[in-house]
Amino acid sequence: MQVRPDDIMKIKVKFFATFKEAFGAEEREVEFEGRRSVLDLLNSLCDSVERRQVLFEGCAKLKPYVKVLKNGRLIEHLDGIDTQLVEGDLIAVFPPVGGG
Repeated sequence: MQVRPDDIMKIKVKFFATFKEAFGAEEREVEFEGRRSVLDLLNSLCDSVERRQVLFEGCAKLKPYVKVLKNGRLIEHLDGIDTQLVEGDLIAVFPPVGGG
């Protein structure tokens, strides 16, 4: 099966605070073929054991303090980790927020 250019989508990912260090950048752009979910995106970004341990507990469960937003909306208010992505989505990944 040949991939047509319109089957490829680009997703922008922004990392905040300590996640910038863990993922080596403040922002990355990821290209996918076909339909993908937030889980697929995060799996592709976790290209080392260390990065995977920063975000995940086990195979497909985010650590409770990790906040992921799709276009400004928490994925927990959408379809969670299974939220589908479309061309041009902006995903933001936040670590725990402290304060006093």
